[in-house]
Amino acid sequence: MGVQFVILRFLHELATVIWIGGMIFQAIALTPVLKKMEKNQQLQIRNSVVKIFGRVGIISIAVLAITGIIMSVGKTNSGISMLSSYGTILIIKHIITAILIVLSMVNAFAIMPRILKITASGEELKVKKAKKKMMLISFLNPFLGVAIILLSAVLAFLAK
Repeated sequence: MGVQFVILRFLHELATVIWIGGMIFQAIALTPVLKKMEKNQQLQIRNSVVKIFGRVGIISIAVLAITGIIMSVGKTNSGISMLSSYGTILIIKHIITAILIVLSMVNAFAIMPRILKITASGEELKVKKAKKKMMLISFLNPFLGVAIILLSAVLAFLAK
């Protein structure tokens, strides 16, 4: 567990902060500000944020996956069993992370484009339903992110 592990752990934590921190920022700061704006302006800003943050999110997820796999292999090779409490919590963390990734991708690549498309068609009821789905996922994601961070803290404690 030398310098390489520290660098991997740093990159893993940095990617986590960027990805989950961005979701929390959107939920706590961006969404309330957008609610005070006119609907078309809200949509344009949210679409721009999704495009920019989507790219950052994908890079963060890639860094998390690569560093996480390397660290997990290192842990199991050092004698930590996946059947131990450490392994169980790690698996739960990975399941929650997978759910979070899927929900984020659904929001960015399915729901947001759908909202843009149906807004142009003027179908207000469909727009409203799609926005509700987007807001539900946008509300749920930060909680899942915080759960991941909590599980990471538990894993750090168990690794000692």
